[in-house]
Parts: sequence; structure tokens; C-alpha cells
Amino acid sequence: MWTTIGVVLVTMALTFAGLWVLLKFGMRWYFSRMLRHAQALGSAPQGVVARITMQLDKLQFSDPQVRKVIEECKALGYASAGRYTVDEMPGVKIWAGTHAQNGSLAWCWSWRTAISLPM
Repeated sequence: MWTTIGVVLVTMALTFAGLWVLLKFGMRWYFSRMLRHAQALGSAPQGVVARITMQLDKLQFSDPQVRKVIEECKALGYASAGRYTVDEMPGVKIWAGTHAQNGSLAWCWSWRTAISLPM
């Protein structure tokens, strides 16, 4: 019985000693490392912010599948929120619809050529 109590006490003492060492030195190392990374990010050149400009337009979709999907959305209760083109992606046409009862948004798009985005 005394052996078991001794083993438990030694295990607890070693656990607390390990936690103290971790908190004393490990946290300092961790936060200094994070600070160095944050400073390096601040001096690095920033990437390109991806953004698009949607223009409201009176479009006609020539693809019958796209027209079918739009009609199905309208049958489900979606009202047209407009047809749009995207300046940065020539050939892209977007139809957007909103549902008044549940507040959801549906959108359908088509494009006439392949879109290549710089990586």
C-alpha cells in the first residue's frame, strides 16, 4: 500500500515538474516563434486581392440547359434578382434569384469560352 502511494506521489511530482518546465520555457519559445512569424508576414509582399465587378445587364441565355434551370428555379418560387456580366471574366453570364419565403439565393451561370485564372 505504501508503495502504491509512493508511486502516485512521485508520478504527480514529476508531472507538475514537467508542466512547470513546459510553462516556463515552452511558452516563451512558442510565443517568440509566433512573433517572428507575424513580423515576417508584415514585411512580406501582399498577394492580389481577388475581386470581381458584376454589371447588371439585360442578357438572354442561349444555352437551353441554362434556361431550363432558370425556369425550374422560378417554378420553385425564386424571383429574378437580375442578370449580370462580370467585367474580369469575359463571356460569363449570371442569373440570380431570391426566394421571398426562406431568404435563400439561387444563381445560375454560363460562359462562352474557357476561363483561365492566373495562379
